[in-house]
Amino acid sequence: MNIESKFSEALKTIPAPGGGGCHAALLGVANLGIMAGHNDAVLLGKIRAAIPAGRRKVSDREIMEAIKRAHEDTVPLDPNQPRRKITPLPRREMSEREIMAEVLKNPAEAARIQAEIIKAGGNEFNPENADVWEASPVRIWPYSAKFSYAADMLTLLKSYSPDDLIYIGNGREVLALQPGHVKGAAEWYEFFRQKLERIAQLPEDGQEAAFAQLGAKYPHILPNPINGVTGKTQSGSDTMRGDANVKEYRCIVGEFDDLPILQQGAFWRGLGLPLIALIHSGGKSIHAWIKCDGVNNGDTWQRDIKSGVFALLGALGADKACSNPARLSRLPGMYRPDKKAWQRLLYLAPNGGVL
Repeated sequence: MNIESKFSEALKTIPAPGGGGCHAALLGVANLGIMAGHNDAVLLGKIRAAIPAGRRKVSDREIMEAIKRAHEDTVPLDPNQPRRKITPLPRREMSEREIMAEVLKNPAEAARIQAEIIKAGGNEFNPENADVWEASPVRIWPYSAKFSYAADMLTLLKSYSPDDLIYIGNGREVLALQPGHVKGAAEWYEFFRQKLERIAQLPEDGQEAAFAQLGAKYPHILPNPINGVTGKTQSGSDTMRGDANVKEYRCIVGEFDDLPILQQGAFWRGLGLPLIALIHSGGKSIHAWIKCDGVNNGDTWQRDIKSGVFALLGALGADKACSNPARLSRLPGMYRPDKKAWQRLLYLAPNGGVL
């Protein structure tokens, strides 16, 4: 099948807008159209005509944004078509280790590459907008009621296998032995479902107090499943959620402390690495769960993640304290009374997805 045929086929398979993945599909269709040599006006018309009726209307602006983004990465394959001059992002010109070596020794180069990644993500990108919700492979609870953010933890927990052992607790007690804070994902789901059911029966002012109390006890989750046995910290203390307790190395937790929220969103979008989840901390950061592949033990994590991928992320401004496999993240669906804000699930792709 030639590229024009692939483009025609892709036009026929655009999902209906409004929860079916239409927004995410537009970029792929635009990429194929550019590779086939179509100009922007033709692309706009063909894509507009191919989008089926759905629960929402796709604007020409949304289509043109997909075409614009596709132009950053794609050139026509037809030799008879003019080839648009593209300046690739540094991460595509160099290998990961070459970039890491450069940025680790040169802060100015690190700042330049960070700026390029943010630019590739749209400079300022609000990860709470409808585009992210639309692109999420797992549909997130539609927020209509005052406390409906609370259902986020149920959505997240359903993405695990039922018997995955998960730590959920308070990070201030991170080194304590807390067997009551380690349960299977299905058990946690039922635990929080019952909590939400009981809270829903309270008057509104009572609900807010109950959510604050719940959030104080269970604000954090360890994204990587653990083994459920007692281990030791580096200082020799007993723990059930240290690095030695991690059973499956599924993701890295990335966050920024001093980058504005909109630029954080643009960074995680422009980075191009597969994301399992984006979670608003309820404060000043977005936690990105970045999918890991091929990591089966602590030694591999140390070599490929901590000294590899995460060394690069840290050089590019991410919080360097996040490099261990037992790093905690904020549990979505919890209320932070100190911030008067909810920890919210913004995007969820259990198998990894790129915004």
